[in-house]
Amino acid sequence: MAFAVNNCKNDAAPEVVKPKVTVEELRAAGASVSRARQMSDKVIVFNLRFGCVDLYSMRAISSDKGDFVAAGQTKGRDGKWYDNYRIYLDKGANDAIIKAVLSCLETGSITKV
Repeated sequence: MAFAVNNCKNDAAPEVVKPKVTVEELRAAGASVSRARQMSDKVIVFNLRFGCVDLYSMRAISSDKGDFVAAGQTKGRDGKWYDNYRIYLDKGANDAIIKAVLSCLETGSITKV
């Protein structure tokens, strides 16, 4: 099977509406946080499992703009960092994951979102 590759770039690409995962959806999927480990004063790395999906090396980051959850990244040959995957979370899901990460870090056990 061959894949058709379209190398033209469309400068006027339409804006894509990205649905965001809600805290209710995470809880319905049985989301849990494991292996939380503190990498610095502002970064905690952890794994997130929901449904049959495991997302490794996610990061909870504390910044001047607030706390947020980010996907794991890999450094490319060009020296730039690239996301391994994307997950779009609404504010409630973001806050619930951070709360579970802090609990997992404190207790050392798997924590439900």
